[in-house]
Amino acid sequence: MLTVQLGDRKRATLEKIWVAAFFLASGGLIVVAFILFEEKPPLRIGAHHWPGYETLFYARENGWLDERRVRLIDTPSATDTMRAFQQQRLDAAALTLDEAVRLAAVSREAIAVILVFNFSLGADVVLARPAFADGRTLKGQRIGVETTGVGLLMLAHFLKAHGLGIDEVVIEPLTADRHEAAWKNGHLAALVSYEPYGSRLEKLGAVRIFDSRACGHCIVDVLVARASALERHEAALRIVAQAHFRALDEFRRNRADASFRLSKYLGVSANETDQIYRLLRQPTVEENHLLLAGKGSPLWQTSMEISQALKSFDIVSEEWPKQNLRLSAAFLPQ
Repeated sequence: MLTVQLGDRKRATLEKIWVAAFFLASGGLIVVAFILFEEKPPLRIGAHHWPGYETLFYARENGWLDERRVRLIDTPSATDTMRAFQQQRLDAAALTLDEAVRLAAVSREAIAVILVFNFSLGADVVLARPAFADGRTLKGQRIGVETTGVGLLMLAHFLKAHGLGIDEVVIEPLTADRHEAAWKNGHLAALVSYEPYGSRLEKLGAVRIFDSRACGHCIVDVLVARASALERHEAALRIVAQAHFRALDEFRRNRADASFRLSKYLGVSANETDQIYRLLRQPTVEENHLLLAGKGSPLWQTSMEISQALKSFDIVSEEWPKQNLRLSAAFLPQ
């Protein structure tokens, strides 16, 4: 008697066991074949609830992501996504381009930008209490900001626009999921945030004094994947890209219904959700192909401009390995 023992980890990776028994009438011989198909682990994508990434959650809700190949993991903030990516707990991540640059600067392997979700045209904001509506009055005041995420880049543009230096304000590190509680606490004069938190904070009396419209295309949201995942999860990455554009098309064709369904993720009304999406520009498939066309593309130029801004804050070094950041349109629909 043949006994095959499988450990728990091995057993968990087997999709199924097919047992085929062939009976040969002449001798009654039984041949038993065990064919073990070891299923590849699914692609692990991390994303928090930023409006530009909601196409992924919308696609999952509609069953457009093959759960055997793609596992979408909700994270509380960009900081948590970046940490999970650095700790090898994610194969791909939805992040801003500056966050991708920061990861590439410290990564042991290359990181590829494979999809552009959106450009922020006012969805990233600096909010203040009414007494500090003039940004110049924030000198010496406490400002909350997610220092490990895009917030620090927004703060840099804000301070430059108002003639302030980073050493002239008091920075309090805060991940986005803590913004509302920190604002209610009352000890912050201003807060660097983004939608949907921005809309919620305005309901609490915060005043918008600066947003991403003032810095052009400085805030770009992208999907990145580590180089080792590009070949191993090629089919899954294509599924994700197709699902994103399918969701985007659905949103454009049936905006009212999509706004209603997405509002539950964003924690605001359907009407507010619709208004939030007017603060984003979401590139088409054709635009994505142009943006991801390599080092001569507009997105590469933007990434180098972002790199310069990050260097000015000593967030990345002058010598960071730029070959660690790549652009690839290989996974986009044709």
